[in-house]
Amino acid sequence: SDLVLITLALAPFVIYHFNQFNPYGVIGNLLTSLLFSLFVMPFLFIGTTLIPFGGEAPFFKAAGFVLDLITRVVEHIASWPYSEILLPSFSAWGLSLISFGLCFLCLVKNKYRFWGFAFIGCGFLVGYFLQPQPDLVVLNKGKVILSRNKDNSFSVKGKSTYWAVQNWLHQNGQTTATELKTNRLLINGHTIALAPEECAGADLAILARTAPDCTAKDIFIPKRHISYSIFVKDTIKIQSEVRSFSRRPWRLKKHFNKPTERIKNDIQ
Repeated sequence: SDLVLITLALAPFVIYHFNQFNPYGVIGNLLTSLLFSLFVMPFLFIGTTLIPFGGEAPFFKAAGFVLDLITRVVEHIASWPYSEILLPSFSAWGLSLISFGLCFLCLVKNKYRFWGFAFIGCGFLVGYFLQPQPDLVVLNKGKVILSRNKDNSFSVKGKSTYWAVQNWLHQNGQTTATELKTNRLLINGHTIALAPEECAGADLAILARTAPDCTAKDIFIPKRHISYSIFVKDTIKIQSEVRSFSRRPWRLKKHFNKPTERIKNDIQ
């Protein structure tokens, strides 16, 4: 029962950081911890004690045999169907509410402790359904672009094996993505150009380099070492994920309500 509670309590943090959930984790932890506690630790302790007398070899070999058995058990469990379920990331606010709910369940001893489940439920609601999702993600100075489809999946223009692309796909609960074959997108009534030849009549052009002949309303030339999330609603908002090397990823992230001002700064 303790392993079940620990697995469930850690599940939100595993999903938040690694975007995956292992439904058989309880079984794996139960079997491996049992083998480790009953055999590996005693064998290693006895072997270490017998080192001065030269009698450690049989016990270390026995511990190694059990460790190999544990590895085989884990590999077998990992081969079961649905042993690894990819899940989209949820927001830090959602994780904070879930953490507060868990602490509430553990620390409050009266009848109100079960309100902790309400906080946990609100955490998942806020984390998944109230978190704004970018319509476009721009990586590697505009050479790689992810576009969100109607089914919430990403399509990729550029090198899909780029590590940052794989990271974004995992955060979206994906392992692979279809190829984005067009250079002109229509998102919520706004036209987005991804190449200079598609600039005519576009509300925003995302280009890897300056194009003097581009006639788009706004031109965005991203920097090389910064990834950008672009939200296309009533207006177009651009959010930089890492502002510069002098700042850390957990520092303030700002939404730009006026992309033209941001674009001018980037071009300069």
